[in-house]
Amino acid sequence: MDIPDAHIMQGRDETEASISCQNITSEQKLLRGVSNLLGIYRQDTQAENIELRQQIAAKDIIIQEQDKTIQALKDENVFLRNILMNVMKVPASKLKMPAKTFITLIKHSQPALVLQRLHELMDNRGGLYVAAVLMKGYWQDKILTRLPTQKEFMSEFLLSGSWRSVSKYLKKDEKQTPQTVSDMYSSICILPLNVQPQAPFL
Repeated sequence: MDIPDAHIMQGRDETEASISCQNITSEQKLLRGVSNLLGIYRQDTQAENIELRQQIAAKDIIIQEQDKTIQALKDENVFLRNILMNVMKVPASKLKMPAKTFITLIKHSQPALVLQRLHELMDNRGGLYVAAVLMKGYWQDKILTRLPTQKEFMSEFLLSGSWRSVSKYLKKDEKQTPQTVSDMYSSICILPLNVQPQAPFL
């Protein structure tokens, strides 16, 4: 049996392929083109689907976080509503504003030191001298936002005698300050805070 030459076989294959291509109808060529296009379309669609799924997953995470935030706000709202309801149940007589204390009247960068100095000056004293300290602190040194009431003063200091003996010298207008009070200013040292207070003027 004769074995065909390799060149002859290759020629036959090319000839058959050429004949096969010539036998393809235009409809078949069209179908092949459509098939190729569909393959490309499927690849593009798969890539788009993967990207869309990733986007949807990311959006789901954001939505879950937003849901948690909304739930936390709802819980806080319920908590505040409960507090409000409890406050509304308390009688108005028990909702009085807390009374101001003397230290709330001090306007200085070191209110505790100012308060300590005023204790050194005024504790267990009264009358004209205490009035002079308060007036100097308010009008001259300007460490008080206003002159104290009896309740504010008594909440902090030990007073010798009655509040009336002090209040009769306290004036809301600096021009009306009694001369006897102004004359005592030089003997009263409130500021600076690193200076020891002098003995009260008697």
